Amino acid sequence: MRTLSPQTESCILDTAEQMFAERHFNEVHFERIAAEAKISKVTLYRYFHNKDELYLRLLERIGRDYLGRLREAERSVQGCQAKLVALTRLALSYFDERPHLLQLLDRAGIDRGRSLGFPWLEVQREFFRMLQGLFAEGTVRGEFAVDDLELAVRGLLGILRFQFLYPCEQGDDEKIPERVVGMLIRQVKSSSSKRAA
Repeated sequence: MRTLSPQTESCILDTAEQMFAERHFNEVHFERIAAEAKISKVTLYRYFHNKDELYLRLLERIGRDYLGRLREAERSVQGCQAKLVALTRLALSYFDERPHLLQLLDRAGIDRGRSLGFPWLEVQREFFRMLQGLFAEGTVRGEFAVDDLELAVRGLLGILRFQFLYPCEQGDDEKIPERVVGMLIRQVKSSSSKRAA
């Protein structure tokens, strides 16, 4: 049996992502994906048994990319508050560049019930852990205070989702990440906060 080419799979997924970005899930057909990717339908079926399998693999790939970029954003700055702002900025820009992604995730979540078969589940858990760790570390180091750690994380994630769905049209978009994080923490005026930064 012939081995499958990673380049061909990547081409198929790139094509599918573009098509899902432009059309509703039900309007994207296997025949059209094959034609746009310039491969035969038989070749497409060697890689994916059906559109649902392709769709889930696409979300897995996007999830890996998203987590990788989140980790890069976190490493790019010093201090917990700056890291929270960087993660918020990255998340907002990532979904802003992929306006179709939230719909794809919502559809997959409904179809899979957000259980273990949901391809974005580990992405959500890892992002939650990253945020929780930064809120906790920033509090312990005296960089800022948080009244309720879990609510702060859930609040940030909820604000991000709301921003994806209904972008804020007031003020400077560049300042939104700082404003969002600033709403969830209390500044602590002490020498330890200056040392932690």
